[in-house]
Amino acid sequence: SENFLTNNHKLLGTLMEGYDSGLSPFNTHSERMNRSLIDQLGGTIENKLHFVRLIRVEEREQQIYTVLIIVTKWRDPRLIWDPSEFGGIDHIYVQADMIWHPEIAACDSSAYSPVLPDHAVFVKVKYTGDVLAERAYAVTYICEFDIALFPFDKQKCRICFFLPIYKESELNLLGTFSDDLVVLDTPEWELSNFNVETQHKDKNMIIQLFYNITMTRRSDFWVKIIIAPSFLIGCLILIGLIISVDDETKSNAVNLGLTTMISMTVILGILSDSLPKSKDLPVLGYFVLYEIIIIEGAVISVIYINRVAKNIKKIGRKLGVIRRWVVCEE
Repeated sequence: SENFLTNNHKLLGTLMEGYDSGLSPFNTHSERMNRSLIDQLGGTIENKLHFVRLIRVEEREQQIYTVLIIVTKWRDPRLIWDPSEFGGIDHIYVQADMIWHPEIAACDSSAYSPVLPDHAVFVKVKYTGDVLAERAYAVTYICEFDIALFPFDKQKCRICFFLPIYKESELNLLGTFSDDLVVLDTPEWELSNFNVETQHKDKNMIIQLFYNITMTRRSDFWVKIIIAPSFLIGCLILIGLIISVDDETKSNAVNLGLTTMISMTVILGILSDSLPKSKDLPVLGYFVLYEIIIIEGAVISVIYINRVAKNIKKIGRKLGVIRRWVVCEE
């Protein structure tokens, strides 16, 4: 144990001697060839998505709140050593702020912050110069929602990272998924169909990495709480209006129909407050709107038919009186 601590301290001192954590280890040297400068091959940073936790979804603000764990791997040639010279130590753990690490940030986000600061995070350094860092981030991403099929919709969102300043020839950003990727979604949303793509913007010298995620809404809540009950109530009202025989029953059915229309209007108000403004009305909105129209048409029809029936009865009574008067005269 003492030999290990001594060798470990000696190794750390050797590696940190003359080490500048503010200086990138990747090659930016260019060679002149055919009267032009050719960049030499640079390095690669591997960004591996290990954990995704969907905290909540704000559809009105078109934002998703997530917690991510990213495993980042790169190679720093200044951190290479021979294990035989340091008691067989083939890797050490050092504070993240002691060595250079890539400044990978979240794009298309309104909030991005590491869960722990650099001085509280340790990275693994191997004798080959490979550095392995595992960091947790709380990120709020912007995601454009298409609510046309609500509540049976699927949304495609991007978990985006970018590496500024570096050119592709100097430093490349590679995105992958962990073999044991952990995905925790919410009771309303299910995460699936993960894939990754990389984009390069030459003008801005930005390398962008996109983890594409499909979010599928679990529609059971809306079906059981709104769609099914409102459909059954609407059917009962229509049946009640059709089979009503006396004036009191029809009056009760009409009052129930009017109350239902008001309730449906309240539901539309709830949808309007919950969903982002869009030129297209969602499927559930059309369902509620058509139900209001049908019930309103049925109520108006019953009221009109009832009034016509009363007028016919009045006319019939008057004709009966006239007929009796004629018979008496004869």
